[in-house]
Parts: sequence; C-alpha cells; structure tokens
Amino acid sequence: MSIICGIDPGLSGGVAAISLPTKEYETWATPLIAKGEIDMRYIAKRFRYWKHQGLYIYIEKVHAMPGQGVSSMFKFGKVYGEVLGAIKSENIPHTLITPQKWQKEIFQGIETKLKPKEKALIAAKRLFPNESFLATPRSRKPHDGMVDALLLAEYGRRQT
Repeated sequence: MSIICGIDPGLSGGVAAISLPTKEYETWATPLIAKGEIDMRYIAKRFRYWKHQGLYIYIEKVHAMPGQGVSSMFKFGKVYGEVLGAIKSENIPHTLITPQKWQKEIFQGIETKLKPKEKALIAAKRLFPNESFLATPRSRKPHDGMVDALLLAEYGRRQT
C-alpha cells in the first residue's frame, strides 16, 4: 500500500491523504496549538506513520502575493518552512507543485469564469461527494485548505 498526501500550506491550510489502491482518504485542517502556531509534532507524527506505508507528498508551491502584509507573509513563510523542514528531515519524497499546474487538470469541465476557490469546491464535491470538508462539527462552510489539500492529493494519485 502507498499513501499520496496533498498539503495546502499555511495556518488556514489543510492536509489530505489518499491510500492506494483502495482510494480511502482522510483530510484535516492544519492543526494549531496556539494562534499563529501549527502543531508540527502532530504533523511530523503523521508523516512518520504514513512513511512506513510508502508516503509521497505533493505540496503546493507558494510565494508572496502583491498586497499581502509583511507580518502575514512572514507567518505564512514560517509555516511553509516548518512543513518543508518536517518533510525533508524525514527524507520523504515530495513534489512542489504550482496551483496552476494541478488546477489545470483537476478543474477540467468547470466554468472558467468562476473564482479558483469556487472551482475547487465544485471539483471536490464531484470527486468526493460524501465529504463535507468541514473543519469541525460546528463549522458552517467548507474549509478551503482541506478542499485544496484533497484535490492536491487527487492530482498526485493521478500521477502514479
């Protein structure tokens, strides 16, 4: 068995894993231990567990965007670096993939005038109709990070 993991990095990101060949999956919002601090111990623990099952990670390749504040970009970069550090410290094979590349394949057949987050939710609901994408039972709307993470994992599954 092997595991394909998708990671939408960031404090409001998500992680998803698809098991092969069963296509069973799990997804969760980036775990936080405090405001602005991700639970890297939990993430590293999951990576180590999946690694023994043949883990391969697809992580969204991100960069600074115009108009984003310095403080928020610094926090985002910190999280991104921590996740990459955990992947590299465990010597886990991975691919950095731009949003444009994975979205081009996953968004096929979806109205092009929609915003990327709208397209992502439509694609996710088509591919995983039984998934709510709610971060917690009290959540009212789907979690963008969980949606993107599972779509990244699905993109990776298609590459195998």
